[in-house]
Amino acid sequence: MVKEKQYQEAYEKIEVPSEVVKQAIRKGVQRGTTIKHNKKPIWKVASIIAVVFMVALVSVSITFPSFAERLPIVGSIYDFFKEDNQEFVFKEYEDKSTGINVTEESNGVSVTITDAVYDRESITIAYKIKSEKDLGDGAVLSGNLEIEEIANTLNEGSMPPKKIGENEYAGLLIATLVTGQEADQIHVNWKGNTIISFDGDQQMRTSGNWSFEFTLDSLESKTQNFAENNYTSTTDGFSVELTRTTTTPISRDFHFKEQIDRDLDGWIEEEWDIILFDYKVYDDLGKEYDSIGLSSYGDKFDKGHRIRTTVIDEEATSLRIIPIVEIYDRKVNLVKEPFYLKPIHVPLNK
Repeated sequence: MVKEKQYQEAYEKIEVPSEVVKQAIRKGVQRGTTIKHNKKPIWKVASIIAVVFMVALVSVSITFPSFAERLPIVGSIYDFFKEDNQEFVFKEYEDKSTGINVTEESNGVSVTITDAVYDRESITIAYKIKSEKDLGDGAVLSGNLEIEEIANTLNEGSMPPKKIGENEYAGLLIATLVTGQEADQIHVNWKGNTIISFDGDQQMRTSGNWSFEFTLDSLESKTQNFAENNYTSTTDGFSVELTRTTTTPISRDFHFKEQIDRDLDGWIEEEWDIILFDYKVYDDLGKEYDSIGLSSYGDKFDKGHRIRTTVIDEEATSLRIIPIVEIYDRKVNLVKEPFYLKPIHVPLNK
């Protein structure tokens, strides 16, 4: 398990809002060892930096890319993530993605963006890294992301990378967009300047210039609002409200408002520091949907949270969403076993 000192060292190197970063890093550190109800952790313990990416706010300028060579795709990047519970979340992506197939090489490392998809809620970019030397257990591309039509992204995150061959790695970047800034078509500029790689608990950096520019058309989407209909679960000072969902051909996103009573005794008596929410999603046919977290923002008492599942079964008429509460102290210790709140029952528009 990653030590508290190592967490602190990683945290101090990132210049982003401290409370948000602390929450995400602690979430990643604990995921692999404390939550028993999930099939597999989304964030792996060794990949702290991937969790940090998920919460780093992006508002930057970017230059045009240098010469890029077009190469054919062999297989799908999404396929490399099927061993985890992301198998279902990403299974529709390949057919709906836009082929990019552009490679940039710098400082002995080549990066190929194979394809990307934009669904008005987020942008997902699939890419490969090939190095002249071993980069350890995993490697991700870090840099500045700019979308001409959108002022800034809400969160920019990377799934834990996969080592797919000798000195070769697969990666997925997910940039979550602020609600209300959607466009039918977007122009994306991604200027990668650092390859961050991991070997056990060690983190290494390779500087370079990997710049890409491409255009994406939006997938169709449909939003269902719940904010005024009181789809809420409240138990002993913990409250979750479903505010909206958005359906696309590749997924369904759920937006939640999470609140915790600041006067609960546990804040002092049990030294609560961070309270996080997870979710189980079922339909009325009995099917359970795996999910990934897209973004979380706010303070420790009042937060917004967005998760993503695969497309809901067309025959389903309602959903049952079960919030799960996880409480940690300042040393990132789980204070008590995660516990469920009352289910939220949600009708589906057809």
